[in-house]
Amino acid sequence: MKKQIAFIINPISGIRRKKRIPPIILQKLDMDIFEPEIVFTKYAGHASILSKEFIEKGFEYIVAVGGDGTVHEIASTIRDTKAALGIIPIGSGNGLARHLNISLNIKRAIKQLNKSKVTPIDYCLM
Repeated sequence: MKKQIAFIINPISGIRRKKRIPPIILQKLDMDIFEPEIVFTKYAGHASILSKEFIEKGFEYIVAVGGDGTVHEIASTIRDTKAALGIIPIGSGNGLARHLNISLNIKRAIKQLNKSKVTPIDYCLM
């Protein structure tokens, strides 16, 4: 059975054109493993709402396609759920992605998703 994976794209993150990202995802994602759904956020906080909806639908993977703000919004929504966070870094800083050695190249980041294993990481609240 294919794994449901959601890509939540922040259209104002970074400087790249975001309209070209969905075709790249569909071209590079291993469709034998994943069944993707791709959506764009429309306003601040929308990624959180979309994440909750995907969790309710039973999606196993939620991928933040954006910068650190998008990653934070999605990660804080899916923590303590069974969903795993993926990152395609397209922001200006991409701190967590860099720390996790996720490629800043979109195509390579998708290839990393294809070969990924879910690994728990710690987080803290201050």
